[in-house]
Amino acid sequence: MYARPGALGCATAALSASHAVLTDLQRRVRAIVAGLPEGAAVALAGGSALIVTGVVRRGTDDLDFFTAHPQPVAPMLDAFEAGLEDAGLRVTRLRAADTYARLLVESATEATYVDLATDYRLMPALQTAEGLVLSDRNLSGWRGFGDSRWPLT
Repeated sequence: MYARPGALGCATAALSASHAVLTDLQRRVRAIVAGLPEGAAVALAGGSALIVTGVVRRGTDDLDFFTAHPQPVAPMLDAFEAGLEDAGLRVTRLRAADTYARLLVESATEATYVDLATDYRLMPALQTAEGLVLSDRNLSGWRGFGDSRWPLT
């Protein structure tokens, strides 16, 4: 059995202490989302974006996906759930509101939360090896969770 997200900080038991990155499940979820037509409308945000861009070295128990424009998340949420389930993952909808939703996504060995929310983007998202990620100007509000190397300009 795996540790549920949030247990012992996050579900990152397989990560080395010297270089924390997204877990295998988180990378898989990110790839599935990126492959969906609806995935083109979201970018990775929050702590997972800070990890992907190399600002912090730590694990995370969730993936935050933000849309570019304020819009209801229900149509995207349905597509995300279907895509993840079609890939053999177990998906539990924990919360759903007009502009925010939270899923618990589980494989046989791991679990992670997936948050989908609407947000305003100051700048276009950046393409990375992990898919679209909010730009540094959009993430600069997260500086307190990163380190002093994160640019604010």
